[in-house]
Amino acid sequence: MSLLRPNLVPDHLQNVVSVLKDHGFSTVTEFLIHDEEEILKKIYEKVKDLICLKKELHKKFSATVENGFDLYQGFERKIISTGSERLDELLEGGIQEGELTEICGGIATGKTQGWT
Repeated sequence: MSLLRPNLVPDHLQNVVSVLKDHGFSTVTEFLIHDEEEILKKIYEKVKDLICLKKELHKKFSATVENGFDLYQGFERKIISTGSERLDELLEGGIQEGELTEICGGIATGKTQGWT
C-alpha cells in the first residue's frame, strides 16, 4: 500500500495531494476508493484536479489489462520429436510442448518404450 505523497504526481497536482493528506487521506488506496463527490463535500478542490489526480494514480498503481489471446499468440511453443519420422510427419513436426498427448495402440507396439 503506497503512501499518498506529492512527489508521486506532476507538479500541478501536488497541492491537491497536500490538501488530501491534511484531511486524513494517507494512502493512495484510501483516495482511490472514495467517490469524487464524497471528497468534494469534505474538501473544496476543483473537480477537474481530483479527476486528473485519480487518473494519474490509477496509471501508476493499477495493473495493466492484457488480452489472453494476444498473450497466447506471442507465446512460442517448442515441438518435441517423437523419434519416429512417420509419426512426426503425422503430427506436423512432433508433440507440442505444454500439451497433454496420449499415445495409444495395440499390445506390444512400443507405446511404453522409451528413447533418449
